[in-house]
Amino acid sequence: MAEEQEKQAGQPEAEEIGRRLEEEFKKLRVVEVLLPAAHTLASLGWSKLAPDNRDLEQARQAIDVLRALVPQLKGLVEDDVYRSFDQTLVSMQLAYAKAVQEAGGKPEGG
Repeated sequence: MAEEQEKQAGQPEAEEIGRRLEEEFKKLRVVEVLLPAAHTLASLGWSKLAPDNRDLEQARQAIDVLRALVPQLKGLVEDDVYRSFDQTLVSMQLAYAKAVQEAGGKPEGG
């Protein structure tokens, strides 16, 4: 019985939290999701290229997604931010090619 009362007492609070989240979600702009996603993918991709954590399949996946994502930033962010992500992508692609070559031409991991 007490458990049921606690459950019912928490329900309006949960509904209020859900309503607030919905309101915040309505205000959210796509670029506000793209920027952190691009940053996270770049960081993850670089970590998968590091010799002590190398996973070339994961690195390739991060690069592939960034290749699709970075062009979408053009015009949505300042030019210097776009150029930074674009240069990061190019650098990652070069590092990936070098890592594949070091691995004997075959991606590791995955």
